[in-house]
Amino acid sequence: MVNHIKSFIVTRQSLLTALLLVIGLSAWLLSGANTDRQSKQEQVAGHHQRDTAINVRIRTLRAENVVDEVVLRGRTQPARSVWLRAEIKGRIVAIAAQRGTQVKAGELIVQIDVRDRPALLTRARAVIRQRELEYEAAQKLSDQNFQSETKVAEVLAELEAARAELIRIQLEISNASVRAPFDGVLDERPLEVGDYVSLGDPIARVIEQNPMRVTGHVAQVDVRDIKIGNLGTVALVTGQTLEGEVTYVASESDEETRTFRVELEIDNPDLALAAGVTGEIRIPTRTFTGHFVPPSLLSLNDANELGIKLVNHDDIVEYHRAEIVRATSKGVWIIGLPQTIRLITVGQGFVRTGDKVNIVEDNVIGDRLTSDTRAGAPNFLHILPITG
Repeated sequence: MVNHIKSFIVTRQSLLTALLLVIGLSAWLLSGANTDRQSKQEQVAGHHQRDTAINVRIRTLRAENVVDEVVLRGRTQPARSVWLRAEIKGRIVAIAAQRGTQVKAGELIVQIDVRDRPALLTRARAVIRQRELEYEAAQKLSDQNFQSETKVAEVLAELEAARAELIRIQLEISNASVRAPFDGVLDERPLEVGDYVSLGDPIARVIEQNPMRVTGHVAQVDVRDIKIGNLGTVALVTGQTLEGEVTYVASESDEETRTFRVELEIDNPDLALAAGVTGEIRIPTRTFTGHFVPPSLLSLNDANELGIKLVNHDDIVEYHRAEIVRATSKGVWIIGLPQTIRLITVGQGFVRTGDKVNIVEDNVIGDRLTSDTRAGAPNFLHILPITG
């Protein structure tokens, strides 16, 4: 019997091997099916768990119209500033205005000695009278054919030369009195009585204080938004806030800073504004409609895009990409959102796009949301525990 069994095994060895392989493969496939079934059950359980609504707090916000601005640093400067220089040689004989005082256009500042110019003026007038008589006589003789036209022309030339000499002397006498070219303040006057000046020597510096000019430099990306005639405000370090009009925008950037010079003109009727004061210039450029939110409510999606989480009218979480147009220390301005939004203020870190949520809405509908609004976030999460 035993020999018979051994003989059967030997003769059927190939068949038995194949049978064992089939049994083993079937067992492996069955175990995989059980694993897949268990995994699917876990996924279904997880899906049911995520479908459980999470508690969040929201605030309904309305969009508002906001004026976009270009902000730059600047300083006040006189609208006009000139150095008065000597136009004749001479000694200073009188000082009519002191430094720091207001002067009117045409007001005397410094008097230079005219020396012998009054006597030269009298002589020049006498010479002119003589030349006029000579010219009248030459004309009469010419009319009677006793004088040539050449001689008449020569006498006329001498008369015109005498007149020119008179004008020159009168101009020198006038230039001896150095006067203010416009209303302003006498800022500098480096001379005193007794000093001698030559042609071109500086005598006094007069600056115009009304209007006053405020200058700044704007970046290349912003210069295209600033136009002549735009109105702007200037907040000075002295606490003064003034309004002005853009009167100049440079057509070429500075070679070192690659910025463009911008000038605003500001009225200064009481002359209270001094030159050289620094401040912040704000020039409105365009108006947009947006929402103001704290930066703490911004988040990144799977595409690494910055945005915010909102809740629609079906209480489903939506993710909207944030197009930021202005950032401040308290928050950012975002455009491209619906006119009215339901912004998640507490719990946004625990929900994803498409999640159903339970909402607790603030009893405030406004335009802006600041960081202070979220001061009670930890207490809220403790009172309303997240489920699921």
